[in-house]
Amino acid sequence: MGCLYELISNKKVINIQKFADRFAKLIDKDLKVKCGLFNQSDIYTNTVYLGLARYTKQQESDVEFTTACHIASDFDYVNWCKPQTFAFFHEIGHIIMAKFYNDKTFEHRKYSLQVDYIVNAWEMGEISSAERNMFYNKISMENDANSWAMLFIEQNLEMVKVYETVMSQLVSDLFPNG
Repeated sequence: MGCLYELISNKKVINIQKFADRFAKLIDKDLKVKCGLFNQSDIYTNTVYLGLARYTKQQESDVEFTTACHIASDFDYVNWCKPQTFAFFHEIGHIIMAKFYNDKTFEHRKYSLQVDYIVNAWEMGEISSAERNMFYNKISMENDANSWAMLFIEQNLEMVKVYETVMSQLVSDLFPNG
């Protein structure tokens, strides 16, 4: 696809970012959305980075594992939204929930240490991929973001479907060959 600059200055990418940014502002006017390679969020700048890199089967499985296991609910998230849609709302959840933390810096440092420990244990072969996902999603900041995303999707399914429909079309315009 060329260099990163060509990607971020691509008119189709700009359209994706504008749509996602306007949509996020419906949830919280202080949210900002930028396109990147991976889904992530910055709780200090209220920025959601919408990942445009293709999901691997493992990443989709990770998201499905998250939605299936971490909140006791009769709502079947996997059948109601795509993993990429869930990931977007999950990243928004990080920012929304961070507003309730007494000390964002402390929580973020604790989170980073926990993630490093889990990744190191997985890379050393001490835990399996399933255990990595389970431990990762038990980290309080991850669990908070998952809980917020699942509740938002459940309570705003029609709105989420509009987001998903428009975003699917915008992304298919960017990647016409699937």
